[in-house]
Amino acid sequence: MGGLPVTGVLVRTAANVASGATHKTSQFINAVVVMIVYLVLLPGFTFIPMPVIASILMVSACRLIPFKVMGNLLQQDPSEFVVLIFTWLVCIFVDGAVGLMAGGVIALLRFAALNWVCQIYEKKEDSVKYISLEGNLNYINCGDAEVKIFDHLADGDCKAYVIVLDDQGYIDPDGVDCLEKCFKKKKNIFLVTLQAENAETHVVLTRSHLYHSLKEQNRVFVSLESFKDCAA
Repeated sequence: MGGLPVTGVLVRTAANVASGATHKTSQFINAVVVMIVYLVLLPGFTFIPMPVIASILMVSACRLIPFKVMGNLLQQDPSEFVVLIFTWLVCIFVDGAVGLMAGGVIALLRFAALNWVCQIYEKKEDSVKYISLEGNLNYINCGDAEVKIFDHLADGDCKAYVIVLDDQGYIDPDGVDCLEKCFKKKKNIFLVTLQAENAETHVVLTRSHLYHSLKEQNRVFVSLESFKDCAA
């Protein structure tokens, strides 16, 4: 996979990375060292007092605590810091795997909540209404975006409507379906601008039937300037 894990044990992997490992050869070196210890030095290790081994494990565990990361989270995003602490508590008092899964689920739900609202702005110039979409347009927020766009399209005094995707992030198939419904609502006077036509974030849109259909009708423009020139 290209990573640097030594084993499934986090302490050993962290020690490997902390030692400055930059190549997968470190895994082989670790395996050779462990083999030598097991075959040659293991009898001597049996005389090490358990408190010494416990202290080594405690120091290794404490070094796993990402104090710098935690400080940055507390300063920049307190809610993310709370998720980290919750995950840690579940890992310690319940189970490590359960803690990681619980933290992952909460992080996904939080991400979904942050992407629930699609920011939509409008600007009207010379009987043309420009509707700008910012952020991601996906299955989470496409319903809300559709309602807002329909409200903007309710203005009957405009001779053209332009959906501006200059600042738009990723658009998934549900987002494309949302746009298709909007185009059907104003079939004769609805235009779209797409400045980043070949951008990776718009690959789903540019592969869709909607995009190719609009392209054939000359209703897709790569910039606002090109649309205004054509409208003039």
